[in-house]
Amino acid sequence: MLKPLAYLLLVLAASSSLSIAQSDTGKTPKQLLRTKAESAAAQVDTQSREENWKSCKSKDPDRSITACTALIQSEQESARNTAAALDDRGLAYARKRDFDRAIQDYDHSLQINPDSATAHYNRGVAYEFKYDYDRAFPDLDRAVQLDPGDADSHFCRGLALEQRGDYERAIRDFDQVLRTNPKYAPAFYNRAISYWHRGSYSRAAADYGRWRRLKSGPVTLVQVCVLVGGLSFVVGYVRRSLRSSSQTNGGKQSHFTSLFSEETTKPNVKSVFD
Repeated sequence: MLKPLAYLLLVLAASSSLSIAQSDTGKTPKQLLRTKAESAAAQVDTQSREENWKSCKSKDPDRSITACTALIQSEQESARNTAAALDDRGLAYARKRDFDRAIQDYDHSLQINPDSATAHYNRGVAYEFKYDYDRAFPDLDRAVQLDPGDADSHFCRGLALEQRGDYERAIRDFDQVLRTNPKYAPAFYNRAISYWHRGSYSRAAADYGRWRRLKSGPVTLVQVCVLVGGLSFVVGYVRRSLRSSSQTNGGKQSHFTSLFSEETTKPNVKSVFD
């Protein structure tokens, strides 16, 4: 059994330790325990946030939408991060072909960051999938201004220009794409269409031949016709070929199958539809 003096010393020592703890940290033991619990919760929140960001960028659209929505609704992200989450969720909606919701997300993203080349590009392409070329063009034009070296932006702006009947500018965009990637078949295909509408039938036939050669091997017949100047045959050949490759949507003729069919490569849409 402790003697009274020894007991008193223990009490004083404990009191001294508590006093030191309070003076060093400014917190009582209970407060320290609470701080540790809060720290653990914060660590869980950090892990959850990191997992949400990883899932937000997933190519699984449902997983991406769920995670991006959690980040957006948390109201704990910076403005820039919120815009990025909106962009990623827009991509997920686009993968599901829900272009209206995708466009809404890009609208909100661009309100936060109006100089995002990616958001302008993706919204423009979403409009193209809705056959709304008049709305697609300003976004794609802005995307090119913000990132002049991006071949995807030039390609999709060229498609919009082609549909608007501005074939000269469309050709220049496809030229730019082919300077970046000389073997990009869809650029040859769509430049052929623009040349044909402009009346440059031999150039249209040559580009169409290059497209076919890249897709399925040599097209000797077209090359021979161009060389011997069989222009009337070439015009008929190109017309029949392009007509068979085009698509109709609600009575609207759409020639750029490179955007809508599996026959040619779709634009990257910053990996939206991959």
